[in-house]
Order: sequence, then C-alpha cells, then structure tokens
Amino acid sequence: MNEDLRLILSARRPGGEDDHEPEVAAAITASASDPALSEWAERQVAVDRKIATALRTVQPPAGLRDRIIAGARVSRPARAGGSGSWFERRVFGFLRNSELVAIAAVIALLGVALAYNYFTQTIDGRPWQTFAVAKAAEIESGTVSIEHEDALFETTVGWLRERACPAPEVLPAGLQGLGIFGCSSVKWNGKPMGIVCFKLGDDKEVHLVSIDSRHIPVPLTGVPAWSEISGYTAAQWEDKGTAYMLIGRVPRATLAPLVAEKTAALMRNFLHFL
Repeated sequence: MNEDLRLILSARRPGGEDDHEPEVAAAITASASDPALSEWAERQVAVDRKIATALRTVQPPAGLRDRIIAGARVSRPARAGGSGSWFERRVFGFLRNSELVAIAAVIALLGVALAYNYFTQTIDGRPWQTFAVAKAAEIESGTVSIEHEDALFETTVGWLRERACPAPEVLPAGLQGLGIFGCSSVKWNGKPMGIVCFKLGDDKEVHLVSIDSRHIPVPLTGVPAWSEISGYTAAQWEDKGTAYMLIGRVPRATLAPLVAEKTAALMRNFLHFL
C-alpha cells in the first residue's frame, strides 16, 4: 500500500493542480498519518519545484534553428523553383521541422537529467544524522523496502562495499548477538552511506549507519557521542576513517550496552597512558 501511495504522490504536480483528483487527495490524506511518508512527499514536491524552475532556464543556443536548416539544405539536393511533387515538398518540410523538434527534445531531456541529478543527489540541507534517521524510519514504517535482505554479516558487508558504502570490518561486541535482517545503500549529498538493520526484540529495530569520515562536517572521536534525533536515540563515533551511528527508537539504557565496549576501550587506553 505504501508503494502505491508513493507512486501516486510522485506523479503529483508540484503546483497542486492534481490535488483535487480523488486518488491524489486520498494519498495526501493517508500520508498525513505516516510521518515518514509525509516527509518524503514534501521533499518530492520541493525537488519537483526546483526541477521545474531549472527547466524554465533551459534555452537552445542562439541561431540553432538557422544552422539546422542550413545543414538540411546542404545534406539534401536543392529543388530549384520549388520543383518536386507536393508530397515530396511536404515530407521535406516535415523532416526539416522534425529535426528541430528532436534537438529541442534532446536539450529538454538533458536539462531534466541534470536538474534531477543535481537536486536529488547533491542538495540536502539536513545534517547527515537527521538524513540517516529519516531513512531508517522509512525502512521501519515500510515506506521503502530494504534493498538487500540477508542474515549474514559477511555477505551484508560485501553487498555494501560493492556499492562503495563504508562498512565495519567487525561489529561492536554488543551487536554481534543481534540478528541482521538486511541493509540498504543510500546517498547523502551524493556520498554513499550504508545502513545495516538489526532485530532487537519486542518488534524493535536498531540500525548501524556508516559513512566516510571525510564527508561529515564535524569530526567524531572513538568515544560514542549521544543525542536524540527525531525520536531516535543515537550514538556516534569514528573508527579507521569511517563515521558510525547506531540508532534506535529505544531509550539510551537499551542502546548503551550495544556500544559499551567503546567506552571501556577508551578507559583502558586512558589508564595505560597514566
């Protein structure tokens, strides 16, 4: 059902021209009760508006029509005095105009492709943590399907690395006892990000997010930093050039044991230094 709603909402024109249609109106109403779907729909409308704005700026090069017509005259035998049958003259005129249509279509499609790539893969004003939480929420709610279903750590990590997503060599000890049910590959501002999903029990889930540390604006340390993001508890840390964030819609007391060895390792290093 969620996929059907996404399909309808994605076809909706950003100016609201279709909102009165029964199927569109029903999809908008249904999305209001699903925060993840509602947020996705709002972003979709924003992207569509930006694409429409960008397309209005696409103009063919000056003199393109004259150059195409001149090329057509060179490539086809001239018919002095308009000689040739009526059919031949009409076909020639149609072909000449069709070249203009084809060129204009190519320019428009190129503009759409460039605008879509720019606005959907490059611009995202949200911090990477908020973006990752939103993606995890979409997976949990079923708004989007998990990309790769797998219960094995090795094959899950291999799948992510094939898609240029950073992935842990070894899971934190607390996570090793949890069952993996799959993973997804997403992009934040065009940078690959991996999400590994775990079963926590009692129908709860936790998600391990990974992204190259060079792509985040604020560096992390090896010690988990705790925060609350959109109803999720989050622990963030860095290890060997990869930034990690473990998130779950659970209290910190539930999430903390899963990354407890990080704090313990820091304490051991501190005592060794003393």
